[in-house]
Amino acid sequence: LESLPHWGREGTNHVLLALHSGPHHAPQVGRAITVGNVLRATPTSRFRSGYDVLLPILPGSHGDPKLTTLPSMLPEMRSFLLYFSGNLLPFSSRATPTSPGGLELAALETLRDALRGVELVAIDTACREGGVAEGMATEEGEWALCGNNVMRLDGHAHSTFSLILPGRRGGVATYTRLLESLQAGSVPVVVGVGVLPLDDVIDWSRIALLVPLGRLVEIHYILRGVASVTVTQYRLQGRVVWNAYFSSLRGGVSAVIALLRQRTGHPPPLAPDYVGRTLVSTGMTPESGTSPVFVQNWTVYAGDIWNRPPGPFYSYPLTPYKPLPLSGVQYEGVASSALLLLPPHIVQAGGTTGEEFENYLHGNTPVEHFTMVMLTYQRNHVMLEALKRLRGLRYLAKVVTVGVNSLNNRFLPHSNIETEAILSLDDDVYLRHDEIQFAFRVWRENRDRIVGFPGRFHVWDVRHGGWLYNSNYTCELSMVLTGAAFFHKYYSYLYTYWLPREMRDIVDEYTNCEDIAMNFLVSYITRKPPIKVTSRWTFKCPGCPETLSGVESHFDERHLCLNRFTKVMGHMPLLFTQYRADSVLFKTKLPSHLHKCYEYI
Repeated sequence: LESLPHWGREGTNHVLLALHSGPHHAPQVGRAITVGNVLRATPTSRFRSGYDVLLPILPGSHGDPKLTTLPSMLPEMRSFLLYFSGNLLPFSSRATPTSPGGLELAALETLRDALRGVELVAIDTACREGGVAEGMATEEGEWALCGNNVMRLDGHAHSTFSLILPGRRGGVATYTRLLESLQAGSVPVVVGVGVLPLDDVIDWSRIALLVPLGRLVEIHYILRGVASVTVTQYRLQGRVVWNAYFSSLRGGVSAVIALLRQRTGHPPPLAPDYVGRTLVSTGMTPESGTSPVFVQNWTVYAGDIWNRPPGPFYSYPLTPYKPLPLSGVQYEGVASSALLLLPPHIVQAGGTTGEEFENYLHGNTPVEHFTMVMLTYQRNHVMLEALKRLRGLRYLAKVVTVGVNSLNNRFLPHSNIETEAILSLDDDVYLRHDEIQFAFRVWRENRDRIVGFPGRFHVWDVRHGGWLYNSNYTCELSMVLTGAAFFHKYYSYLYTYWLPREMRDIVDEYTNCEDIAMNFLVSYITRKPPIKVTSRWTFKCPGCPETLSGVESHFDERHLCLNRFTKVMGHMPLLFTQYRADSVLFKTKLPSHLHKCYEYI
């Protein structure tokens, strides 16, 4: 290392990567940051918490993992309560309570014997199936892995919890067990492990049960006290972290780069915009329709960015997570003479109804505009009629028209979309201006959700198994179709750059289901259902040519999409809602001198 041109005396501003399983023979690393299985980097060095980076051995694949091969998140409670397989080196039969690992061995054997016939646990302390795994360097007191990766993943996949015991130095086997349990959706029970991968940014308390070594003998009682819904939360969070950082070598190295970027105070790179076709202007000046961008540029790391999707890999110019301003902030510091120029209903403090309300956006956030993205099916006359209907629509900044060479194009993050709000609309959908304006108001109060008109729901097929797509009238729904809905531009970035490619490929395969995919995405991110507005349920376009939804196979394909998307995500993320949004004074009897917010809403 000393021969490197910029090493100097101590290796300042150097990062040493050790991403393989073999023994490391590095010299003194000085002030260089070591990355990898650094607990065993050298015989004399020690792990420097908050400085060195622990990154276990990762799969050699540079591409995305095939998510459809992973076990489902359900059922919550699996066949076995607890899984562990390992062999205490050099030989379990020679171990005593005073030898390295002897106490763990005694506790495991006592637990296994005590639960025999009472609780289903899979505890193997002698590698009876598959023998000791080859290719892993271990030493006395280390719990060697058993069998091969496929055998171990099968054990994790059939167990609700998986036991992770500490290693003596390197911990190769320890961290391999940890990552395999996350991959299989088994909740790790981490006993006495002092350092965990990327633990200065990953909140492992949301992923694993962290148990002191001295309480290993009580593990059965601890696990029985964990509610099934909590198991699901651990499992879902574990899948988020495994997908992002530990599923491939590329993911691991990207995480290290993101961590170094955070330590040096540099924001992530910009999420790229899509530069597409010329937009249709509605005559508004760009300044009047542009939302402020990067308002949290230097506070991007202040939140929980590492522990929720999409992670720390991109900076997004617009997000739905801006805090709301305090009520009345818009009047602070404004001269009295300027306040008197505000609309009469504000000056006189009489509240707003009727036309006054329709002409003033109000709400908790400053006045803003939205961009319409119109999906067109090569029907120019239909599109032109739709554009004519938009004349005079308040707060509309621009219209983007998108063809159907790929339905995924509907959600591209166009560079010329300069508003947070996007109204996604099919060219054959007719909505009144007041309906659009009201939906926009509702979205402004629910910026992280899909807000729109046509409601749909998913239902479990009890007779045959699997999910079914349904468009019947119902008292609860779980989807709002993006043929007539508002959503945040942030989700365009996530759909294009974060959503698993397998889901976008399914959309292209069927030329269908992009709206379902977007509902999956938003519900997965927020754990909230969409919001339906007004009584609109379906839309008819008299005189329009046949649409894609009119094809006989349309509904069959949507059934298939629901199940294939669920397989990719590992669970069904859609959630139900049992209400819709209407304006405040809807169906309210008013005095004769007052008017409703909207005449028909």
